[in-house]
Amino acid sequence: YVTMRTVHAVIAVAAIMLTHLPVASALTAVIEVNEHPWYASRKAASYPNAELTRFYAPLPVFFEGWNSSPREEIMDYEWNFGDGSPVFHGFNAAHVFENPGQYTVTLTVRDASGQSNATTIAVEAIARDGTTYYVDSELGDDLNDGKSQGAGAWKTATYAFRGMAQSRYRPGDRILFKRGQTFEMVSGTNSPGHYAAKYGYLFGAYGTGPKPVIQHVGENTANIINQIGTGLAHFAISDLEFRLTTPEGLVAGDLFFSSQAMQNVLFLRVDIKDFSRGIIVSGGGQASGIFMVGCTMHNSTATHTLVTGCRLALPTRPSILEETTFAILPMSIKALFPETPFRGPPLDAMPYACAVCRRRRSRTMFTYPTIAFQDGSTRSLRATRITGEAKIITGCWFTSLPTKTP
Repeated sequence: YVTMRTVHAVIAVAAIMLTHLPVASALTAVIEVNEHPWYASRKAASYPNAELTRFYAPLPVFFEGWNSSPREEIMDYEWNFGDGSPVFHGFNAAHVFENPGQYTVTLTVRDASGQSNATTIAVEAIARDGTTYYVDSELGDDLNDGKSQGAGAWKTATYAFRGMAQSRYRPGDRILFKRGQTFEMVSGTNSPGHYAAKYGYLFGAYGTGPKPVIQHVGENTANIINQIGTGLAHFAISDLEFRLTTPEGLVAGDLFFSSQAMQNVLFLRVDIKDFSRGIIVSGGGQASGIFMVGCTMHNSTATHTLVTGCRLALPTRPSILEETTFAILPMSIKALFPETPFRGPPLDAMPYACAVCRRRRSRTMFTYPTIAFQDGSTRSLRATRITGEAKIITGCWFTSLPTKTP
């Protein structure tokens, strides 16, 4: 028996239930490509025409999508880089645009119900239009101007890399070593001061055959590139092999050392062998945009990689060829390790192989950097072993996001 009063009661209850049903918020995809504050303040005066999304190829870009909202409802961040490469899933992404051209990068965010939202950003990699310098260990001479191949080329890596400290290079320049040859490099001869290194040039290879070999020689055990001054930006080393032990057994210091502010440094398919420490960036958090792509490291006596900075990207898994390895990343603010590069026996023997932490700010400890670990076989969140100020990451995804970011 149903009365009108019963019907009204049912309708009222239903209305209350509908009122309290959770309503999904509208998804909003957001892409950011952020400059470090020190770089932004100096760009107009010191780096004209250099944009993080428009500069010379190979152009590395660190994309941040973690400000997409509502954060708690987003289940997937999908990146399409617009150049035919595979899509990437993660709230941060990094990519190197090797070929000149204009690209549209798309971020699509999705929630559990399948709803999605997308946004885009334009990227332009420009063909290098500066001076090309050639280095030929058989036919060259360091007294040449280096602007032609063969007999007009330079001879040694020492002279070529020393040009950084001498402010020899300009945006768009290329310094190319002939493939299949070995080039002498005396350590301790390249220590650029403040803004002396300039910006926008590339050390790479030309010709056919194996990668050029940069061979440490002499009696010095100092660093190969010793960036003691601030201001290095848009700098790239590509397709070179460095051997940092002399035939007599003397080991150079670091391949690359920087204790100062820098923006966007790319190591692309660089091989480092027989070394003490590889790529060391201890700029007190003033380094932003360190890209290591397709690199290999073999036979280290100390540290492969140490970075104090932000926006460190390892878009491809680096090849660590021995069973003891150190890869310490203190105070990393934003980073991308899509293939969980540090795993296996080294972690068993050395639990601190990959340490990530944040500095204290007014007694507040930020224990969750904006770091994405990804493994194609799982999407589980997994972070283990918190010790003091460090969170040791051994899992596949680490997506806890800070409420504050520099």
